[in-house]
Amino acid sequence: MVMSIRPGCTIGCVSPIRWGSPRIVMGQDAWTDRDSDFVKFREENRGRLSHLRGGRSFDNAMIMQINDYIFVEFSGTGNAMYAYRIGEAPFNPESGSLEINVHLKSQGRCILRLPHAPRAYGYSNVRITGWMLKYDDELHKLGHSLDG
Repeated sequence: MVMSIRPGCTIGCVSPIRWGSPRIVMGQDAWTDRDSDFVKFREENRGRLSHLRGGRSFDNAMIMQINDYIFVEFSGTGNAMYAYRIGEAPFNPESGSLEINVHLKSQGRCILRLPHAPRAYGYSNVRITGWMLKYDDELHKLGHSLDG
């Protein structure tokens, strides 16, 4: 069971997070990089990988199911996190190819869009700052705690 790392929260103040297996959505750079680490990563994660279409070649995303929600978290500056209720996302998380702006960044269908601002400084496993604190606040509003 994972509970909040926020000070003042006692056991039972929010529901524990139950994670599904993440889906990794990779841009062109990650698919074509011949570096041994990338080759090994692709081999080890075969079956969990999708192609990211329409974004910058270096963009990547991770799709996670947490309880009754699907979260899409992007790498790369200028992206945000998008949350959808299960069954209301405009995409199939298991799809082999996902369009960044049509599927993953559907502002009309998401219930939550959070940019990575303000910047997080001085964070650790026991102290969150900046956008991390904002994300934790939003997860609490959804009735869940952030994994510390």
